[in-house]
Amino acid sequence: MAEEVSSSSDKQPGYIDSEKHGDIVQVQSYYDEDGPVEFAEKAELRRGLQQRHIQMIALAGAIGTGLFLGSGKAIARGGPLGALLGYLFTGMLVTAPVFSVAEMSALVPLSGGIIRHAEYFVDPALSFANGWNSVYSTMVSLPAEIVAAAVIVDFWTTVNNGIWITVFGVLLVLSNIILVRIYGELEFGFATLKIMLIIGLSTYVSSKF
Repeated sequence: MAEEVSSSSDKQPGYIDSEKHGDIVQVQSYYDEDGPVEFAEKAELRRGLQQRHIQMIALAGAIGTGLFLGSGKAIARGGPLGALLGYLFTGMLVTAPVFSVAEMSALVPLSGGIIRHAEYFVDPALSFANGWNSVYSTMVSLPAEIVAAAVIVDFWTTVNNGIWITVFGVLLVLSNIILVRIYGELEFGFATLKIMLIIGLSTYVSSKF
């Protein structure tokens, strides 16, 4: 079991627990003579998502607005084979870090994801840099995704894009402050719609040839 050690000379890794007002919480190595170490945060975890939620999020999580906006230009320039090779090569590059994050999350179940893992495995400075990089990435990617969604909806309507951007922004905020189970149901519904859209578009295009 994890235990608190007040000595700063101990070589075991630790992290700052804000609820303990700056106390250093030192954790034993991943395994001891009794087996895997149980972290204190693991006792507070609660399962809020069902298996079907996780499966649909994993299946449709990679289907974003970029797939609908960028696929046409990629196929027009590189052809079907070129687009397939491009997506295949990019997918192979992304697979390695995703598997690494999954392995670290299973080994060390800390809240905060890769930011806390960087502090635990490497150094707090790397965690600090990684955290601010995540903030910057989110500040850039979220507006871009909302604008892309508004551009897609504008194909069927003539309403000003500013209205759709506001609607999608409000829905995004609401979906992140509600209960995790409701969030899972929303993700399940949207993932189902995205998969149906992919199948529908593929069927429509195939019927034209």
